[in-house]
Order: sequence, then C-alpha cells, then structure tokens
Amino acid sequence: MPDETPSGSRETTPSAGSDGECGAEQSPLQCRAAFLENWDWQFIVSLNQRACERGRAQHGVNSETCEACQQEWQETHLQELTLAETFGFLRHMHRSAPFLFFNGNTFAEVGRQLATALFANLRPLLLREVSSATAHFIAGVFDEQSLHSLIEESMRQP
Repeated sequence: MPDETPSGSRETTPSAGSDGECGAEQSPLQCRAAFLENWDWQFIVSLNQRACERGRAQHGVNSETCEACQQEWQETHLQELTLAETFGFLRHMHRSAPFLFFNGNTFAEVGRQLATALFANLRPLLLREVSSATAHFIAGVFDEQSLHSLIEESMRQP
C-alpha cells in the first residue's frame, strides 16, 4: 500500500495542515494537495486484479474506456486538488469503468485508504465511519452532502 500521507499529530491532518494551505478553521475538504500522487496506474490495476480474484471474476480492461481512463489518471493523479475534488475524481473514475468488473471496489478502496491515512487521529469508530462513507460515496451509494457533513462533524469531535 502506498504511503499517501504520513501519520502525525492533529496539526498535520487536512483540517489544520502543516503547509499553510489549510487553516484550523478551514474545512478539510477544501485543503489542496496532490493526494493521489503515490497511486500510479499500475497500482490501480493491481487493486482491481485483487478485487477480481476475491470476487472470482475475470480481471480485464474495458476496451472502450480503459485507455482514456489511464491517460486521465496519469494526468490528474499528480495535480493538487482539494480533498473534495479528489473524492469526486475517484467517483468519476469508477463511473468511467476502465475495468470489466469491480470498478467501484477498486476506486472506493483508494478513497478508503486515503481517508484512513488523512483522518488517522480520529477515534477508531469515527475513523471507520468516515473511511466507509468515503468509499460508499465513491461507489455511488452515499451522497456528497452527507459525506461532507459527516467529515465536517467528525473534525469537530474531541
């Protein structure tokens, strides 16, 4: 698993930031960073391969969309985006369906791991809820406003 963001004190979480990009009063969803920079396309393919193995489905690429998705990933994953834009991009990639099966699982896993790393200082139950909601948003079964509200409320928890 790539190391997206180092764990550290609450001062280095997206809500506070250590780079001056995010103030303590700013929403973690508005913080900008290259959140996906450690996730190259080959790693995304390997996530999908593992999901297919677990689901006993044939791994393969969608010949109509995979090449364009790969190019879009390579152009975007190094860019600085807000966290909200990053989660939206992962949802977009899922909907673009570059693989034959388990697109939702693949990109939701990226979001889950990212949320787990970024919000590591939350209480364990709350961290699990935030990372799960993030994955469900990316997979298309949780709405954006609910995700944003959950993250905002989580950051206010002691």
